[in-house]
Amino acid sequence: MATVTTNYGTNTALTVTNLHSLGNGSWWQSASIDNTSTKALWMEVFVTILTTTTAGSNANVDVYLAGSNDGGTDYAGGASGSEGSYTVTANSSDQLRFIGSMPVDASETTARTFKWQVAVHDLPDTFAILIENNSGTAIGASTNAVEYRLNKFDSA
Repeated sequence: MATVTTNYGTNTALTVTNLHSLGNGSWWQSASIDNTSTKALWMEVFVTILTTTTAGSNANVDVYLAGSNDGGTDYAGGASGSEGSYTVTANSSDQLRFIGSMPVDASETTARTFKWQVAVHDLPDTFAILIENNSGTAIGASTNAVEYRLNKFDSA
């Protein structure tokens, strides 16, 4: 009988220049992530957000995935696959895959790291990670980070 083991990938940091100082109600998107050679079945996403004392009492940062099954030409929700801002148009955010919500309320006055494992089955061959700031204020001007790790299973 075959033995199946988890094959953890390498943490990869994304460029987050446009995530710094992201205004409340605004969106950020990552550059395209290529899964065509890794063929990962699931991934982990690690987010670091610098919070401020003026964040709302029930504030959060929501994380999404915009998939592309044509090699990165068209992305769900009209994402571009280029690091920068993302503009929501009529129902475009409904086409994104919700990954999770990170609480960032007023009690958090320094960078808060929220890490979680996301078991997203059938990852697209190409995708981008999107973040929506629902903190009630702009997030910090530095310290923010987004990393991902593509994982799969090996059978021997």
